[in-house]
Amino acid sequence: MEERFRIKDNIVIWKGDNGLWAIIIMPEHIKIDNWHGSPHIHTNGEKKEISIKNPYKVLLKLNIHINRENNVILNKLIDELR
Repeated sequence: MEERFRIKDNIVIWKGDNGLWAIIIMPEHIKIDNWHGSPHIHTNGEKKEISIKNPYKVLLKLNIHINRENNVILNKLIDELR
């Protein structure tokens, strides 16, 4: 399954299958997923754990974040997902 959303100037791609999921934020190329372990966010070649395990909640937090900030503020987003 793949779905695409537009949130402000960002395209958000949601992919999910058999309990595995990924959310990709374009054009920043930020990926939030649980494909190889617990949920985490990929940033600048690093993997940082997040506490939200439900992908719908991650998507909701992401939507709120982008609408409030008018873009992705990476450090703030990471804090909001922890």
